[in-house]
Amino acid sequence: MDSSVPDSENTEQEETKVLGGGSSKDIQKESFSSSAIAQKVKSLNEKIPNQKSRDKKSHLGAIKGIAKLFKMLGPKGTLIALAVVVAAIFLTWFGVNWMQPPIFISSSQLTKMIAVNQLSVIEYPYEGVADYTDGFYYEHLPVHMHYKATVNVSFNPEDVQWEIDNEKKIITPILPEFTHSEPVIDDHIVYLEDGAIGIDPKKAFNYCKQDAVNDIANKIDLDNMAVENAHAIIEGLTYNLVESKGYKIVWPEDMEKSEQKSVETAGDKNAA
Repeated sequence: MDSSVPDSENTEQEETKVLGGGSSKDIQKESFSSSAIAQKVKSLNEKIPNQKSRDKKSHLGAIKGIAKLFKMLGPKGTLIALAVVVAAIFLTWFGVNWMQPPIFISSSQLTKMIAVNQLSVIEYPYEGVADYTDGFYYEHLPVHMHYKATVNVSFNPEDVQWEIDNEKKIITPILPEFTHSEPVIDDHIVYLEDGAIGIDPKKAFNYCKQDAVNDIANKIDLDNMAVENAHAIIEGLTYNLVESKGYKIVWPEDMEKSEQKSVETAGDKNAA
């Protein structure tokens, strides 16, 4: 009977260990670690206001030191000291800016801005009427053919010349010669006469193409039309670079107009 009592007590102790989640030593460790963390947090909270107070005292000490210095110098001395500080700041700023090299624009920079294999400045649509005169019959009674064509005008950006005046910050682009593409004839050709038979489509196409080349060359000044578009394209592609450096583009045509106006104005003044 007595031997069963210790067994029950041991069983109760084991159950207590299981229910408690650990031994008494583990509980002591946990309580020790939590108390250590609480102690550290408390010490940190005490250090923060102490650090703030020290920073505040250092700022107040610096202000008091400056006030004592101004009091020692007096009103005139204070003004002189302030003038010296302002002059030093100005001279430092001026020296840094003076030592920097001037910012100029080069021709290579401008050429890179418009670096495209071929810049198309105008795509001109044209409509015309060509004569089909191949063969004995059509040589005497030609067939009239209505066609539509397109001509492309372009220039090579690498051939643009740049005259740069860095003092006045003026850029004068000199455009190269324009290149005219061969007319591209629309596939739909309309024969204006009824009963047109035995017509070779390839020869009809060539007649229309040659007619477009002759008419456009003799009747239409494509170069003059392309100049204005070329100006707008170059100004658009180089705008960011030119504007950021404080330059401006002046075309030769604009310079000639301004010179002509100045001559006319001088002539009017002399006549008066």
